[in-house]
Amino acid sequence: MSGPDVPDCGAARLPDDLDPECRELCEALNLLPGITTFSSCCGHGRFPYRIWFLAESLEALPAVCWCADGCHSGQAGWRVVASTDCGMKPVDFILEGPRGAFKASVKVAAIIREQVTPDA
Repeated sequence: MSGPDVPDCGAARLPDDLDPECRELCEALNLLPGITTFSSCCGHGRFPYRIWFLAESLEALPAVCWCADGCHSGQAGWRVVASTDCGMKPVDFILEGPRGAFKASVKVAAIIREQVTPDA
């Protein structure tokens, strides 16, 4: 995991300690224009699957929301949450999936890749 003070985590720069179950979805999210992941946790089967990310603008969010929506991805229980803290830091976002959503995360990543490279 890395923190919000290290916001540039393009696919080639993901941290070494990234949960392996998060790698594919983090890489796919970082392909979306204006989206940069900065932290993640697969939940280890006990907690929800989560990837924290920044959006350069609100215009970057619909692509994430569309790909996470169960009617497009075929994977139920995914959502995008806006987050801040007690000090009202700038808003960041969390792509959250159900507990144990390891296989589903691969499918959501595939939907994102299809949107980024539709002819591939």
